Amino acid sequence: MTMDQTLINDLHQRVATAERQRDEAQQLLAIGRESAVLTAARVLELERLAAAINRAAAKSPFQALSRWVNFGPEADLLKRMRDAA
Repeated sequence: MTMDQTLINDLHQRVATAERQRDEAQQLLAIGRESAVLTAARVLELERLAAAINRAAAKSPFQALSRWVNFGPEADLLKRMRDAA
C-alpha cells in the first residue's frame, strides 16, 4: 500500500468518525428540544392552573381551597398531577 493510499484510508476513517459523531450530536439535540418542549408545556399548564386558582379565589374568597382542588374546574388536572407525582 502506498503512502498516498494510507493517507486516503486514514482520511476516510476520520470522515466516518466525524459523521457518526455528528449523527449522535443531532440525536442528542433532538432529545434536548423535545425535553424543552415538554417542560414548556408543563410550565404553561401550571400557569393556567395558577390563573384559574386566582380567578376562583377572587370570585369565591370564602370557599375552602381543598374543596376547589377536589371539585373545581381544574380538579382533573390536579388529580393527574397528584397521580404523576
